[in-house]
Amino acid sequence: MEDPNAPIYYLSLLNNIIFTNVSSDNEKRGVLYLPKEISKKQLEALYGFALSVLDFDISVVYDMCRIDEMTVGEVFELDKQENLKEKLDDYVLKKVKLKYE
Repeated sequence: MEDPNAPIYYLSLLNNIIFTNVSSDNEKRGVLYLPKEISKKQLEALYGFALSVLDFDISVVYDMCRIDEMTVGEVFELDKQENLKEKLDDYVLKKVKLKYE
């Protein structure tokens, strides 16, 4: 079976931020994939995006790599009651390099 997350991993190598909406009928849920480096412009856009997903439970995936033809990464769960911007500042951005342009 091929790795369904492989395209997301390769897009992240190009420093893309990817959000997938995996909501069901009863709940709003999404997965936010972060590249290893984020530019200041991307960070500002990400903060703006955070306002549009306030009612989502979000899994943040970062520090992705390929092991045995599978994409793996660190995962941080975020409930809709938590502020995505604050959590990005407090936790995830300590793991993701901020690239200054």
